[in-house]
Amino acid sequence: MSKRGRGGRLVSNETEGREWVAAWRASGKGLSSWCRENDVAWYSLRHWSRKCETGVAKNLPSLVEIRFAQPATPSVYRIEFRCGRTLEITDGFDETSVRRIVGVLENA
Repeated sequence: MSKRGRGGRLVSNETEGREWVAAWRASGKGLSSWCRENDVAWYSLRHWSRKCETGVAKNLPSLVEIRFAQPATPSVYRIEFRCGRTLEITDGFDETSVRRIVGVLENA
């Protein structure tokens, strides 16, 4: 249960602080407006907002860009037909098109 301070409830712990800051930011409203509507002391939420921005609060998730490496060379699949033709395809091929080509080459 949150304690009361001047102007509304005070953030009582880190979990509550993180939740309230996230709710305020998601609302798109100004700090004062959101706090008035939710009976939260603006100075308490501002304090936690700053902690979240600077990463001072423990266990706050931080956003990190992750880039996945693409394979240097795609896998190549080689199909040799009795007629002497060879079909080479790489990853991401269109299965329907390959079936048609195989059908044509098998009947050649």
